[in-house]
Amino acid sequence: MKPRVPQTMADRNQPMQESDVSKLVLADGEITIRPTGAGDEAQLFAWFTDPEIYQWWGGKPKTREYVLRRLSVMIDDDGTAWPFMILCKDEPIGYLQIWLDTDGAAGLDMFLTSAFRGRGLGARVAHAVACHLCDAGWSRLTADPAVDNASAIRMWEKAGFEKTGTIVDIGDGPSELMVFR
Repeated sequence: MKPRVPQTMADRNQPMQESDVSKLVLADGEITIRPTGAGDEAQLFAWFTDPEIYQWWGGKPKTREYVLRRLSVMIDDDGTAWPFMILCKDEPIGYLQIWLDTDGAAGLDMFLTSAFRGRGLGARVAHAVACHLCDAGWSRLTADPAVDNASAIRMWEKAGFEKTGTIVDIGDGPSELMVFR
């Protein structure tokens, strides 16, 4: 997952390929990103019921049903989301969700556990995944951290995302719309 500067998103007019996401596995010897599976249920439930995580992920603890939906690809009327575990030397350290709306908008949602924040790992993961998706033909890739989550905004900026303005995300409060360049 070596950082690199991708082509500008304006040069990308190829259609998005959902198959490029469903089997995504990135690894660099230290960090691995892989699809979630049944064996991840307990870890995901612990994370999604941790106030440190859910304060930025909807503001309230998540149910077991919510977690079970994150063990495989999620398809609904709004679009599709692919869930991934982030591991550091085989230890689960975070969660990544890549989503594609029915209108063609695409984005990333991600968190790392507190013990692994502040080391540049989040920006490294976000940048590698964004570059992979751009190389696969995805265009206009976004992230939308809460406006008061300064550390997340800095992480997305380090990963190559730029602020475009503030949007309101129903249920989560105002979020900073950021686009990968």
